[in-house]
This record gives sequence, structure tokens and C-alpha cells, in this order.
Amino acid sequence: MRFDRAGVGWTLAAIAVIAALFWAGGTSAPDWRWLLLSGALMVLPTLRSAFWLTELAVLGSLVAAAIAVGGGSRARELALALWYPVIAVLRGVPWVWRGVLAGRRGRAGVRVGRTVLLTALVLVVFGSLLVSADDAFADVVFALLPPLDVAWVARALWAFALTAALLAGLVFLVDSPVRSTAAGQRARERSGRVVEWAGPVGVLVLLFAGFVAVQLRQLFGGEAHVAGTAGLTYSAYARGGFWQLLFVTALTLVVIGLAARVAPRGTRGERTWLRALLGALVVLTLVIVASALSRMWTYQQTYGFTVLRLQVSAVEVWLGVVYVLVLVAGARLSAAWLPRAVVAAGLLGVLAVGLADPERLVAERNVARYAETGELDSDYLGGLSPDAVPALVELPPDAGRCLLDDHRRVLAQGYDDDGASGWNLARDRARELLAAQDPLPCGAPG
Repeated sequence: MRFDRAGVGWTLAAIAVIAALFWAGGTSAPDWRWLLLSGALMVLPTLRSAFWLTELAVLGSLVAAAIAVGGGSRARELALALWYPVIAVLRGVPWVWRGVLAGRRGRAGVRVGRTVLLTALVLVVFGSLLVSADDAFADVVFALLPPLDVAWVARALWAFALTAALLAGLVFLVDSPVRSTAAGQRARERSGRVVEWAGPVGVLVLLFAGFVAVQLRQLFGGEAHVAGTAGLTYSAYARGGFWQLLFVTALTLVVIGLAARVAPRGTRGERTWLRALLGALVVLTLVIVASALSRMWTYQQTYGFTVLRLQVSAVEVWLGVVYVLVLVAGARLSAAWLPRAVVAAGLLGVLAVGLADPERLVAERNVARYAETGELDSDYLGGLSPDAVPALVELPPDAGRCLLDDHRRVLAQGYDDDGASGWNLARDRARELLAAQDPLPCGAPG
């Protein structure tokens, strides 16, 4: 597995860990839905070359795996579940070692050791004979084997030790799950009266409604509003929407959390007030989310698409989904499922962004913008990963030759030794497309 680049090795390692968790047994089985999501996220390093996507995929996969074995439904329980595997490593490694020692003393341990030894012997003896018998087969075998230098061995040992320790912690949690006491606790008494919370929340709803009404033209004005407002630029228009969204999001979540915590629900009237006022807050916040997305779209249409702007848009979409989930929880007056749903929405969002091929999408939009305006940010596009190459080959030769030359150089110098564990679909596709292009170097007359 190559730690410095995306590749199939990440995916294979994740599959091995997930399979071990499935086969570990124990007193409780891990939640297969979260394990499936964990594995799906780790497909991205094989499909996409952008390493920031690999980092997000690994982080999201670890979160999903921790929830799969740690369980929990409340926000506090989920937060603790993320730390359970790390803490469990301290107990899991000695636990596994004791199991290995016990296995060595029993017949099962002898059988396992004998099987491993015979398998290694068969591979070495017959593999050596077949490699020496045919040059083509030897080329395939040596292509699959990594270079066995000291640095590679050190990295491999470190990776194996780290993965084995984490796996030991996860398996220990499967065998000895953490028992939550939240289910046995009595619900907290809500002694507040409607007027005590509905007054402040109602005033806030009116304030938000007035703000949205006054700013309606600004919120959804788009290009017409920017063009018709003296001193207003697209940059200021988009940034204002983003920070406005961030502030309103934080404020509304705090208000909803506090109100839901203290509001009584004993009578039908109390439940109606709770649904109506908090629902209004959520709806008004969704208006701001939609406005921010509109602003960012206008900004990108004018100044060009970038990965960062696409990431901001993805976060805004996720926030919108979170508020829809909050709205559903408020309508049902039941939020026990909400923390897991919020986390799942975020992880599914990461998976969706990765499958959408964001850097290729950004490059495609910039190529389309070049066809319309003749403007192209070559420095930025040249710094994208090989994911962008399928879009960049569509540029005219005079505009795209230097860009493609940059990507040829990166692939030749930075990814020349991928090996079997570093194979990546996006880089493989980029090499094929670049090999089929005009080989003239940058600056040559078209």
C-alpha cells in the first residue's frame, strides 16, 4: 500500500479489515450497514487520484467503522464511539496476544501454523520454478512485487503494525462491546412552560422572517442584483452569503437544541407550539441555505469553478440536508435517530462527491467557460490531479498543449513507480488519453 498516493492498496487493506470484523464473531455483531458504508468510501482511492479525496475517504471510513463496532445513537454516544477503537487498542493488543499464546498450546494453533507454513512453502517453491520457466510470467510477478529496499520494508512493517493494532481494538470491541446506560436512564423532566421558551423563539422567528423578507431580492437576485447594485461585486456577494449561512446555521441549531431540551410536550397544544415555532426556524434557515448555494453558483459562473468552491457548495448542501432531518425530527417529536442520520448524511455526501469526480467536474466547467469566454486559468488547472485529464484533452491544441504537458510530467515523475498496490483507475486512464494526444511539447506551433 502506497501512503503517498491514492491506489488500490488502500481499498484492499480496507476490505481485509472489514472482512476480519465480519468473521471475528464475538458477543455482538458489528452493524453491517455502517461497515458497508465504510467499505464503499474506501473504493474512492482506487477510482480517483486526488489525494484529498483519499484523506476524506479514510477519515470517513474510520468513523463509519467505529460506529459499526461502538454503536450508540445519541450524539454523546457517537462521539465516544469514535474514541472507543483507539482506547480499545490498549486492551485489544494484549487480548489478541493472549489468544495467540493459548492457540499455540492447543491443537487449533498447531493446525493454523502448519497451514501458514505449507502455504508459504508452496508459493516459494512453485513460484520460483514458474518464474524461472517463463519470462512473460516473470515480468508479471515482478510487476506485482514491490521493490524490497530498506525504506519499503520499514514502511510496510509500520503500516502492518498500525493496521494490526487498530484491527485488534475493533475486534476487541466486537467481542466485548461497550454497554450504554443511556437506555436505562429516565427521561429528563421538562418543567418549563410554553411562554418561557415560545416567547424568545417566536421573536427570533419574526426577526428571521423580517430579515428574509427585506433581503429577498439580495438573497436570490443573482447576476441581476449584482449588476444593478452600485459597488457590489460578485466576490462580496458570494462571501456575504457564505458567512451569513454559517452564522444563521450555528444560531439556529443552538436555539433548536435548547428549545427542544426544555419545551414541555405533555399536551397537544404544547406539541403544536413546539412543531410550529421550531419548524418555522428551520424553514427560514433553509431559505438562507438555498440563497448561499445560489450565490456560490453565480460566483463560479463568473470567476470559474475550483475544487474549494465545489467543496463549500457540498458543505452547504449537507447543511441543508441536516435541517431537513431536523424538520422531520421536529414533526415526529422524536430525535433519537437524528445524530446517526446526520453522520450518515455527511459520509454519504463524501461518497457522492468522490463518485461525482470533482476535479474532472471542475475541469469540465472551466473548459466550457473557455469555449464561451476565452478565459482559462491554466496555472490552476495544471495543478489538478490526473482526474482532470479527461476534461483537459477536450481543449483546443493551442490552449491545452501546455496543460497536458504539465500532466505528462507529473505522471512521469511523480507516479512512475505506482506498482501493483498503487494502481489507480484515474491515473491509468490519464496515461492512455495523454499517450493518444499530439506529442508536440509546450510552446510548439500548432
